[in-house]
Amino acid sequence: MYQLALYYERGRGVKKDQAVALDWYTRSANTGLANAEYALGQVYEKGHLGMAKDKAKALVWYRKAAAQGHKDAAARVHDLAQ
Repeated sequence: MYQLALYYERGRGVKKDQAVALDWYTRSANTGLANAEYALGQVYEKGHLGMAKDKAKALVWYRKAAAQGHKDAAARVHDLAQ
């Protein structure tokens, strides 16, 4: 699922589609995949894939990924929670 999200986000082998990419990232993150949780944190922090910036939602996803040992997510939690 996570790979599908990347393909749709970047248009690799499929037509680029932000809504479909967001759907696949969300599905993947909801299974507990740390990389997908981190990616959703990025989506909400930066306002990617047509989503508005939302620091609170970004922190939710970063914290989930950080709890699984995702170092980049932990760094974002540290920076955003200040």
